[in-house]
Amino acid sequence: MNGRLGAAAIVLMFAATQLQGATRYVSLSGSNQAPYTNLATAATSIQQVVNYSSGGDLILVAPGAYAITSQVSITKGVTLRSMSGASVTAIDGGSQVRCAYLSQANAVIDGFTLRNGRTRTADGLDGGGVYIVNAGLAVNCIITNNVATTGSGDGGGAMMLDGGTIRNCLVAGNSGGGWGGGVCILNAGSIESCTIVCNSNRMGSGVNLDAGGKVVNSIIYGNTGSDNVVTYDTTNNLTYSCFAPLIAGTGNFAANPLFVDETGGDYRLASGSPCVNKGTNQLWMGSATDLSGGARISAGIIDLGAYERQQEGNLALSLDGSGDCVTVAASAGLTPATNGQVSVTAWALLRAFPATGPLVANRNISLYYAAGQGFIADLGDARRAIGGDSGMQTGRWYHVAATYDGATLKLYIDGGLAASRADAGGLRGETTQWVIGSDYDAATQWWNGLIDEVTVWGRALSQAEILDLMGRRAVSGAGLMASWTFEDGTASDSGAGGHDGILVGNAHAVSWPLPWTTSLVIDEILLTNLPAMTFMTETSQTYRVEYSTDLMLPAWSDLGFRILGDGRRAHAYDPWGSITGKFYRVVAEPR
Repeated sequence: MNGRLGAAAIVLMFAATQLQGATRYVSLSGSNQAPYTNLATAATSIQQVVNYSSGGDLILVAPGAYAITSQVSITKGVTLRSMSGASVTAIDGGSQVRCAYLSQANAVIDGFTLRNGRTRTADGLDGGGVYIVNAGLAVNCIITNNVATTGSGDGGGAMMLDGGTIRNCLVAGNSGGGWGGGVCILNAGSIESCTIVCNSNRMGSGVNLDAGGKVVNSIIYGNTGSDNVVTYDTTNNLTYSCFAPLIAGTGNFAANPLFVDETGGDYRLASGSPCVNKGTNQLWMGSATDLSGGARISAGIIDLGAYERQQEGNLALSLDGSGDCVTVAASAGLTPATNGQVSVTAWALLRAFPATGPLVANRNISLYYAAGQGFIADLGDARRAIGGDSGMQTGRWYHVAATYDGATLKLYIDGGLAASRADAGGLRGETTQWVIGSDYDAATQWWNGLIDEVTVWGRALSQAEILDLMGRRAVSGAGLMASWTFEDGTASDSGAGGHDGILVGNAHAVSWPLPWTTSLVIDEILLTNLPAMTFMTETSQTYRVEYSTDLMLPAWSDLGFRILGDGRRAHAYDPWGSITGKFYRVVAEPR
């Protein structure tokens, strides 16, 4: 190595090491001993460690709610980062003070809920949750229930003056009296990959851009007050975002973003959301995560907002049709009331058709397949809704769901209502075991194939909810009693109920493409006299039509015809109607 070059390299390496700085800790249970370099000696005050630190230091904050009496002020190049994310780590202004203030180019606040902030004249009137001046970054934060002083305060959730960035943040439920209920930018500043919802203000209830500012890859929706987005000479700086009324800009559109549960505050993107894969990828996204900790880019192109709709794992339960199943112990927490409601859902694939193949069985409600009848939802004693098995295939995934609301038993196949039965007889309400892949009482019938994403709910799901479940994994939600995803190779309950199952016989998890990431056959029919083909469509899902001359040994050919689903039943006639005497199928294309 050249001596001078080697010396230069050593100097640069030393400088980089110095820039990285020390790692310091904050914890509500720390002993408060400087230099705060581990959890045991951690400071109990965030501001105390910020003041102690030097530029380049990393400050890690343990979970907890940190009540403050003065704003957390970061005026040096330190990174303040929660150890476990915004869902369990909060800076609480107590409705008395602003939560955070940043005023340095390398200042970062990462992974906090900034809540109950309120500006006072001592700190200025703007930016109830966070105020960024000149530069600084707020990332992976939930900014909620903050107020910029009524009458004149701007930026209820966040204010940026002359620079700064808010990235990957949820800004919800904030208010102000001046401009920008969610976020206000004056002169310069950036909003990147944020979800800005349910804020209120006199002007610019969602976002106000005053003489500068940029918005990209964001959702600004459901804010109340005069104008959702207000801009001054910054029209071209709003791009790849969803908001209304629409302002012209590359990639912008106005639409309902279709959150999983807007009323309940779940702002993840539901199946069929128009915000999926609609952003523009940026350099910071490569190794980043979304606000819930999932991959920031899940399917090649970033989704809009703070949450990425995830392409999930790829394990399914494999059963060989002879002594294999999963048993789940009887529990009051898995027993619907006699006069109650219940839903059961699962993905299912058969390797061979049995005479009878139980899919999910319990004394109160069961799903199974029977030769000549197809999939069946059963309340017991022949109280059944039968879907029919015409055109059913082995080696093909089906999504099957049963719901009972106390009056009607319904069976859904691939999101479409396949059968229903009026039945006011109620449920048995008996506390018995659940079995996946066999009978609930006498193990004499078995499933030969794959089963995945089994859920039990203590209420009757709507058809829209079932369609949404076809495109995601359910580990939480109103009424969810249990969820068996098999993603860890076991039959553990991925929901909150703790109803873990036991793998019996040769039951095991295998690697397999998830049903909703592969082409999904929606319907199949032999056309001889040009009947209509009817099938349930999912919003913004693309479907193609294929045909084959032989169903036993099919060689499917693409007719080149595409249908864009709108969430309702679609009817397909021509242009393929002139080709008769062949088998046809409708396939949902991978997202």
